[in-house]
Amino acid sequence: MQETGKVARGCAVTLLVGALALLVAPQAYANALEAAKARGTLVVGVRKDFPPLGYLDGNGKNAGFLDQHPEALLAGKGRPGGVGGN
Repeated sequence: MQETGKVARGCAVTLLVGALALLVAPQAYANALEAAKARGTLVVGVRKDFPPLGYLDGNGKNAGFLDQHPEALLAGKGRPGGVGGN
């Protein structure tokens, strides 16, 4: 019976932590959105281990669909796309 109580407490703690994370996450995303709006640009990271969307070519340079067509991320948003850095 004691084991059941430990499992129940563990589940309750996990649910509580998850609920708190869900309460905080929207504010974090809202802050990031406001920062991007104020900056006038959207900074996006692309994974380099997920071909064909993003990978490193034979010379160690960024390659893939999202590097070749960053405007695809902004499709329908009425904004020009651009790429900086490597």
